[in-house]
Amino acid sequence: MREFNRSFRSSSSQATSLRGFTLPEAVVLAGLVPSLLSVGVVMKSGLDESAGITVSHSNLLVLSAAHATRAAEHDGRVFSASPDDYGAYSGCADYIMNRGCLDPIMLGWGESSPGECDCTIRWGYWIAHAGYCNPGNCANAAAIVPFDFEWSFGAFRLPNCERFNQYVNGRFYDETFYAPLDTLTRSIADPFIEGCCPFGYSDGSIAFSSYAFSPSAMWDPEVLRANASGGFRAPGSYDESHRAPVVTAADHPELKSLLFEHNWNHGKPGVFNPAAGENVPYQFNHGRDASPLTCFLDGSVRMVRTGKAESDDDRVRDQTGIDGLWHRETPLGSEGYHGLRSHDGVLVSHNILTTDGIEGRDVLDTILRDPDADGDGRVDGADLLGLLGDWGVDARWDSPHDIDADGAVSGSDLNVLLGFWSD
Repeated sequence: MREFNRSFRSSSSQATSLRGFTLPEAVVLAGLVPSLLSVGVVMKSGLDESAGITVSHSNLLVLSAAHATRAAEHDGRVFSASPDDYGAYSGCADYIMNRGCLDPIMLGWGESSPGECDCTIRWGYWIAHAGYCNPGNCANAAAIVPFDFEWSFGAFRLPNCERFNQYVNGRFYDETFYAPLDTLTRSIADPFIEGCCPFGYSDGSIAFSSYAFSPSAMWDPEVLRANASGGFRAPGSYDESHRAPVVTAADHPELKSLLFEHNWNHGKPGVFNPAAGENVPYQFNHGRDASPLTCFLDGSVRMVRTGKAESDDDRVRDQTGIDGLWHRETPLGSEGYHGLRSHDGVLVSHNILTTDGIEGRDVLDTILRDPDADGDGRVDGADLLGLLGDWGVDARWDSPHDIDADGAVSGSDLNVLLGFWSD
């Protein structure tokens, strides 16, 4: 793994200091919890799971509205942090030499020392800025692209950076960016949420937002082009690759994610994922039972069970014989986004590597099956008994009682059935 130069900078000629992070730090923190976090984190006692889900649902609605406001001010386009013409150059150094400076990702103003509320320290992933603009200052360029395939990091993990948080409450550590059930992240974020400055940093800890943008929706759709149409095109291999698409480019806005809970927050098998290393939580795609709240491009928010994403992807692969709902021909290969850290062998990278990008789908439908499983014209006790009989069966989409086609007959199917119950 290549090593990046440090990008911490300060200026004695200015009233404020400039501070930054390096990509090695970002990689450590990309799982949302740094390796310096104590193992002894205790989950908040008495936290009501249903209340936590309700709050997270509300957060995503607020972020969706903020994104719509930003899009209206940026020609209707999806949030992005890289210049439109970044793909026309062979990386950061080439861009600086031929085009000019790259704006850094700024996280916010912090205290000069713990306990001070002066908010005079400027924090960010510095790349290049006035007086510091040369090809040797590209250590943090991975922070501006939607997703860097070497580091599995990028702007998709920074919805609470200044470029976007100005449309919320102007704070990196704002309550809106953190899900109550995202336990490890909250253990780091809470002291700063209650602090006086927009950003804070101590003991090597940064709590990235509980929510992530879908990087597949941030690129030009041709980057994740289906194999049947010619296949993957590496970002930077053609001029338009980094030009963020307009929101209306979504062919299936109710099925293509915009934002989602990055971690497995409700019903998770444990605080830490042992396959990922000490103090790293389970991600949204690390188990079939993970059901992260997801905000779609039509503004709707709902839980999407990872098992459904798997089943839908399998179904498309069976039908096409070549393409699934997520792309396996990127530099991440068939493992996808940290796929080998899966809790139960599920291997999906929806949201991250959606085939055809914003024009693709992360799931096939919101409800795929008729809750009237026995076809008698009524949703009633007979359907309920059939569903209960199949409860817990890993049925993929074969069981008529797997109403949401998520690969299992479970409580989510019962909720749908009861919602359609005949009088």
